[in-house]
Amino acid sequence: QNQLPSLVAQFSGELESFANLMALVHNTQENMTAKVVMHLDALQSMAITKPDILQCEPSSIIAALKMIIKCNLSFDPVDGMTYVQTRNEPLEKDKTGKVTKWGKVLEVKQTANAMLSIAYQTGTICDHNEPTITYDDNGRIVGGLFTFYVSTPVGVRVKTKIFNIEDIRKWRIASHNDKSRNKDDAANKDYSNRLYSSNNGQI
Repeated sequence: QNQLPSLVAQFSGELESFANLMALVHNTQENMTAKVVMHLDALQSMAITKPDILQCEPSSIIAALKMIIKCNLSFDPVDGMTYVQTRNEPLEKDKTGKVTKWGKVLEVKQTANAMLSIAYQTGTICDHNEPTITYDDNGRIVGGLFTFYVSTPVGVRVKTKIFNIEDIRKWRIASHNDKSRNKDDAANKDYSNRLYSSNNGQI
């Protein structure tokens, strides 16, 4: 009963209303209902290698789907817009606060490409440069600079974001803490995103 087609039927009214609303928001004649089905098909395909997706609470799948459509993103990993994963979360607790029921929820996070896409769609930025990376004497990445451009009433303004080795360390720790929740070996095993170590042990 956890197959996604049945989920579409269960939430058909809600999804249709949401699709119609998004058509108005995006000012498009595109068939948004068909787009809903298309995104769910992509998620169903991902479930072939990530079967836990089919065990997720329906409300979490619907919430993720709405975010995808609202931000004009995609579940498809080929598009590089989202990280799709499942997470165990407490669903019910007793009067003492002890968890009596756990369940899986679908968690969809935006990639850097998604953030850039949304920034362009909303007009937050009008252009950007590729990041400039800083290396130490041993050729290891220790920081960088990201330059982007913002439209203002008096013209385009250049803005920059600088990151350093301490920022990278904090991001890696945050990634580890996020992915190692409820895991007994979290103190001894690195659960941070593999992008922090796939470049010969560095980011």
